[in-house]
Amino acid sequence: MNIILFDNDSESQTLPKSDLRAQHILKVLKCNLGDTFHAGVINGSFGQGTLTAINDKELVFHFTWTKEQQTVEDIQFIIGLPRPQTARKILNTLSTLGASAIHFVQTDKSDKNYTSSKLWSTDEWSRHLIDGAQQAFTTTIPKVHWDQSLYKTVKALPTDTTKIALDNYEGSSTLGHTEIKLPLIVAIGPEQGWSDKDRDILRRHGFHLAHLGTRVLRVETACVSTLSIIKSKLGLM
Repeated sequence: MNIILFDNDSESQTLPKSDLRAQHILKVLKCNLGDTFHAGVINGSFGQGTLTAINDKELVFHFTWTKEQQTVEDIQFIIGLPRPQTARKILNTLSTLGASAIHFVQTDKSDKNYTSSKLWSTDEWSRHLIDGAQQAFTTTIPKVHWDQSLYKTVKALPTDTTKIALDNYEGSSTLGHTEIKLPLIVAIGPEQGWSDKDRDILRRHGFHLAHLGTRVLRVETACVSTLSIIKSKLGLM
């Protein structure tokens, strides 16, 4: 954690000693009374936290908020719903690298049972986003959706957006040689790839098919590679 994120911008707050953030402050940052650390509000301001009290049950802090939320480039991902363990990696990584939104969608080859995972039925998914943001020293986390089909998702997209779908089999150019403009939406298939029906849906809704080279990548690896290439082409990294 390079920044500790909190839910609200109250000047005085507490954390239970059992909270992972409290453990990090005490055991990793080794804060004593009066020490300060980098703090932020989820999707809000940056500032400094000061440890003002420690008792048997909790830590007490005072906050000074000094800097507004960072803006994030409008780069959205549509991803064929993967296994929960893969989705966890994607949530963390795309939050760290700076996607603006992630849409996990049902495709022809997605397993519909994945939506019943505790990742989605509890707030676990949001914790992975927050972990990624804390690593990246940012307060901004992506918006996430996971309850729509590919068709319904792409049908609702704005028309004035660059749309690219990655496909090892029918992509006509590498992503590195594809024109990139913001706002941008990138679609990546599930672990078994796109079906012909999926490709037809994507093409009918304005997606250009590109690829990441000859190697077949895991979905989480494709996400990292894709956002890295895009940000590099835009001069952002």
